[in-house]
Amino acid sequence: MIYCNSYMRDIMRKRKSLLFIAIVIMLRAAIPAGAEIIHLKDGQVIRGEIVKKGDGYIQVKTRYQVRLVRKSNIERIEEGGNSLRKIYMLTREGVVVKGYLVEQDSQRVVYKKNETSVENSTMSKLDILRMSEEEIRPVDLEFAFKPGIFFPFNSGGANLAPSTALMANLSFNSIVVPGLRAEIDSGFTRTENSDDPERYMQVIPVTVSGIYPLRISRSFTFSPRLGAGMSMVEYNSGQGEELDGQIFTLTAGLKFQYSLIQRRFFIGVFFDYYMLWDSSGMLHTGIGGVALSYRL
Repeated sequence: MIYCNSYMRDIMRKRKSLLFIAIVIMLRAAIPAGAEIIHLKDGQVIRGEIVKKGDGYIQVKTRYQVRLVRKSNIERIEEGGNSLRKIYMLTREGVVVKGYLVEQDSQRVVYKKNETSVENSTMSKLDILRMSEEEIRPVDLEFAFKPGIFFPFNSGGANLAPSTALMANLSFNSIVVPGLRAEIDSGFTRTENSDDPERYMQVIPVTVSGIYPLRISRSFTFSPRLGAGMSMVEYNSGQGEELDGQIFTLTAGLKFQYSLIQRRFFIGVFFDYYMLWDSSGMLHTGIGGVALSYRL
């Protein structure tokens, strides 16, 4: 009986040892040692365990695959490096993504959002314009020309008709809020009474807006905007009454764009609402038309 109990204890100890070894092997297989960081001459970075060294190549086991790397393509190898390198990636939308580089190849970048994160994130290199170890602060200027139609909604007795409007703007990335763009917008329109051409209103709005582009697909974006500014207004009633001055202006708008040349040239449609407000009242107007944009 004593022999039997001793035999059972030995079996249990062996089973625990085998289970522990199996767990270690599985963890070892699932997660490479990550003791080496291989920097290639073409800019690729491979993080993993060197499992074999040949005359002209090395064999590297990463989390995703086993790769053969020619020694002639290697720029340097960091031995025993466990710390991850902080990187900044500028995307095609003008957003800067911060992370810690795990590895990269010609098609993708694998990174961690935090150095201690368990999960990895992946980004296609097609979506990355620039990657750097130094902080990126993009300006990303965009110039736009927007011809359209001006609609006075409540001109009252002036009975002003729709007219041609020529608008233009300059926008750039906001450093404070990721993804937000700032826009300076201006233009010109002159609207007349359909029965009395001497009764007219000339408007030159100048506004500053915040825009938040929403990506629908690789080529399509939808951009709402909200802003404020001043409008230089000249009004002639046709009966000797004239008004010339600056009026506080609120604006809101939507723009739908298609990228003809990726990240460079865009075409789309827009509609902007303007509220011109002074002590005598409010004039509600709208401008809709075509938007042509070029981004540096």
